[in-house]
Amino acid sequence: MDFSSWARPACIAQVGGFRPPQDPLASWLGRVRVALPGEGWPTIDGAPMLALAQFNLRELPCRPPPALADVALLTLFLGPWQLPVDEPNGVNWALRAYPSLEGLVSLEEPTPARAGDPKLRKGQDPALRPFPIRWQERLDLPCRDDLPAELLDGWDAWVKDRSATELTVDGTKIGGWPYYIQSQVQWRTGGGLVEDCRYVLQLGSEHKAGLSWGSEGLGYVARQAGRGADGWHLTWQTL
Repeated sequence: MDFSSWARPACIAQVGGFRPPQDPLASWLGRVRVALPGEGWPTIDGAPMLALAQFNLRELPCRPPPALADVALLTLFLGPWQLPVDEPNGVNWALRAYPSLEGLVSLEEPTPARAGDPKLRKGQDPALRPFPIRWQERLDLPCRDDLPAELLDGWDAWVKDRSATELTVDGTKIGGWPYYIQSQVQWRTGGGLVEDCRYVLQLGSEHKAGLSWGSEGLGYVARQAGRGADGWHLTWQTL
C-alpha cells in the first residue's frame, strides 16, 4: 500500500541564519512588529505578554490550510510567566489574525515583564530572542495516530522504507500534519473538549530563540470556522 496520497503541503520555517529583513511585515520568531492602529500590546494581569511570532502568510511558498484562506498575517503572544493550559485566546496567550496587510502599522514592544525578575536564571533572557524566518515547501505525511485503525498494519510496513526526512516534520511549520509527541492532539478550553477544531500550524521548541514547550515539546494552533477571535485554540505537548 502506498500512502503518498496522504501527504499535505507544508511550509517549514527556517529560523535565522540570514540577514534580518527591513520589511516590518516579514515573518519572525520571537518578534511582533505590526498591529492595527490603536491596537495595543496584549497583557495579562497588567503585564505585557512575550512576542512569540509574526507569520506573513503572503510569503508562503505554498497555499496555506483552508482554515487560513482569509488570513494574510498572524501575530502570536505568550505570556509571560507560564505556558497556557486550556485557556481561551487572550488569556495567557493571544493570537491576532489580519485579513490584509494594508493598514497595519508599527507596534512598539514594551519592556518585558520578566526584566529584572530575580527568579530568572543568571544569563537568562527576559524575552524570546528574535530571529527572522524564511519558508520552505515540502510534503508532510501524517503521524500514525491520524490514520484509521484498519490501515495501521499497511502504514507500519510502508514507513519502514521511508527516511525520517520524508515523514512528519517536528519543527515550526504552517500546514502539513501535526507531529505528535504523546498522542493525537486535542484542544480544550476551560477543561471542555472543543470538537470542531482544525489544525493550522505548529511551533517547535526553538532553543536558539529561547522558546521551549516543556521538554522538547511542540505547540499547536487550531481554528474553529466562523468563530472570529474566539475560534483560535492553542495547546502543547512535551516529552
